[in-house]
Amino acid sequence: MARRWELRSIDPTGPAGRQLGDTLYNLRVGAGLTQQKLAALTGGRWSRSHIGRVENGDVTPSPDFVEVMDALLGGERALVERLPVLLLETAKRRSKRHRQRRDDHSPSVGLIDEPQLFDESGLYTPPSTATQTTSSSHDRTGRRTAPNQGPLNQEPLDQESRSAANRSQFLHTTLWAGLGAVLESLHLTLRVEGPAGGPVAHEQLELAVEHFARVYWATPPAVLFNEVRHCRRLVDGMLDQRQPSSRRRHLHLVGGWLSALLGNLSFHLGDYTSARAHLATAWRLGRAAGHHGMVAWVRGAQSMVALYDGRPEEALAMAREGQALAPDPLVRAQLASWGEARALARMRDRRGVLEAIARGSRSIESAEAARSPGGVFSFGVGEFEQYCGTACLWLDLPDEAKRHAEHAFELRDTAAAKALARLDIATAETQLGGPAEASQIGAEVLRMPAEYLIDPIVRRAAELAAALEPHSSLAAVRDFNEQLVSLVPSVAQVRSARSVGER
Repeated sequence: MARRWELRSIDPTGPAGRQLGDTLYNLRVGAGLTQQKLAALTGGRWSRSHIGRVENGDVTPSPDFVEVMDALLGGERALVERLPVLLLETAKRRSKRHRQRRDDHSPSVGLIDEPQLFDESGLYTPPSTATQTTSSSHDRTGRRTAPNQGPLNQEPLDQESRSAANRSQFLHTTLWAGLGAVLESLHLTLRVEGPAGGPVAHEQLELAVEHFARVYWATPPAVLFNEVRHCRRLVDGMLDQRQPSSRRRHLHLVGGWLSALLGNLSFHLGDYTSARAHLATAWRLGRAAGHHGMVAWVRGAQSMVALYDGRPEEALAMAREGQALAPDPLVRAQLASWGEARALARMRDRRGVLEAIARGSRSIESAEAARSPGGVFSFGVGEFEQYCGTACLWLDLPDEAKRHAEHAFELRDTAAAKALARLDIATAETQLGGPAEASQIGAEVLRMPAEYLIDPIVRRAAELAAALEPHSSLAAVRDFNEQLVSLVPSVAQVRSARSVGER
């Protein structure tokens, strides 16, 4: 009996869950409480068995549980301070499982091959490139759904139209340099089907949106902006014509995704006012089309713009509204990290950040069967890690930030995402006492071609420069600062050229 109440030694090299569990056990024993009595003190919020599982390191506790236990047992933040490392360790385990699943499947598995209803569809869920069945199916409520519904859930297209606009060939033979040819094909189709468009024109609009999303990160933003804008003009012209209600709804959906792309591109080009205007249009069109996935994604993008524009309270409200509308757990995880956690970090709400990260991590865990086609509208564990890393960085938690950012760098596959991850690593290194190495990392990032240096990269580099200010006498820091100063005008010139092109 005496051995039962002996304090546990905490192994600093052991799993974070066991370290927290041992700390909880020691605090409880020191307070002279049994697990049953401690459970009673919580008012029944947590059971004796749950407390036991936490003490044994069998479950990851919620931030609320940790905060309450710390307060009840007089831990003086001993439990709370162990939570960030535990959440990071849990996220890494989940990320490893997701990566193993991804590696075990062919690329084609990443696409959804069943039609979906408007209100139940995901963020952006085009069907498989394989030939689709022409038989009818049933949705979850038992209603019959039409065959051959496309990624934007438009009215069914006949088999001849499917053959005329072969998705697989279209996507595999078009690179970003051929964006103009995509719209030329659509122009020619409209000459045949008329200004209102027909089934082939609607199919080609889907293909254009899907293609724009896929080539987003491989295309200079100014180049892609003009093509997306041109495509949206075509949609606007088709809406001027008399349309069946189903086709009008589909045009609203296409126009909404194109407006979302323009909003995101404007943000990356540093034009926040235009970004807000385009995203407002996307939100309205998404509502008109009844597409919860689009509306939720747009709220996330609006949250991002508000955050970078110095309005964290508005960013938080947008992110939470988007989570309430999100059609699946993966979208909720995206908005929890993309908008909520980072906004709370700017507001210095550490507990709120940890709760958002934990909630997002649980959502990813419950979205094991989720599928995404890739592109700018997709979301995965790497992106989640990146946003968590930035939030930790803004909370002055450099160790946690560096771990998240390093994992994001490993998982993400676009130049911009890797650049942002490396800049977060560099800023964390600065906080950890490595300014010279941080300056070298920052200088390597800034060697990207100016047309690919999106506004968040420039801003993050400026944050790094601010962190390096106390070390300005170091040669590496001076070199980085000079490179950043010389770079900003060239980025501005690229954006100016884009504005001239619009006029």
